[in-house]
Amino acid sequence: MKSKYWVMVTGAGGGIGEIVVEKLLHNNYKVICIDKKKPITKLKNKLDNSDSLENVEYLEIDLNTLVNNNKHKKNLAKKKIFDCLEGKKLIAIIHLAAIQKLANFSELTLEDWRYSFDINLFAPVEINKICLHNLIENNGSIVHVGSIHSNLTKPFFSLYATTKAAIKGLTKSMAVEIGSKVRVNCIEPAAISTKMLEQGFENDLYLKDRLNSYHPTGSIGYPSDVAMSILYLIDAENSFLNGCIINLDGGIRSRLHDPN
Repeated sequence: MKSKYWVMVTGAGGGIGEIVVEKLLHNNYKVICIDKKKPITKLKNKLDNSDSLENVEYLEIDLNTLVNNNKHKKNLAKKKIFDCLEGKKLIAIIHLAAIQKLANFSELTLEDWRYSFDINLFAPVEINKICLHNLIENNGSIVHVGSIHSNLTKPFFSLYATTKAAIKGLTKSMAVEIGSKVRVNCIEPAAISTKMLEQGFENDLYLKDRLNSYHPTGSIGYPSDVAMSILYLIDAENSFLNGCIINLDGGIRSRLHDPN
């Protein structure tokens, strides 16, 4: 049975995003995919070979433009979203898009901080505001994808960890303020197996085995784990789930200390 409801996914062309989009389509949702030109083109080429053509729309948007000081570019990006939403029943927004810049704290510039906050925090804020009316009309929900780094982090992650802690704060505050109309929840994954992560272990399989062993489940997570958690959170039957921070971490947060 085809759904009449749409789900918006930012970072739809990424390693996790692709799987989330596929799972949503498999569960009869229609999907609005947002990403930059290269990943959105790649995703379009992949999905156009399937039977999901009428159930997917693609928006090529650099999220930085939504919070840009250039009003013309900002308004064009917003207009793309507004135009796409016309006549659609939006049931959920999934915020997957993020950047991760690793550097010594003393070497990070204010521009580094501004850009990371633009993508990881302010872009979700803008999109939530743009879509809020549509979500209220359909008793929808918002899922922010944060990170384990909001609680447990490592050297050189100060920028990423801070933006993800902010996303947690945004989730809780929005859940309290608008929870009677739109549910707002957050997933905080630990290490997830994507092509980018796997490439980092190509020359050091021992390091990968070590990382797997740190997790009580014996393995890091997979994009499908994130996707299934998202499906659970946006299910309208789970109407009491609001303000939740889901630790999707294989139990690693329950260890007494990091073996590293």
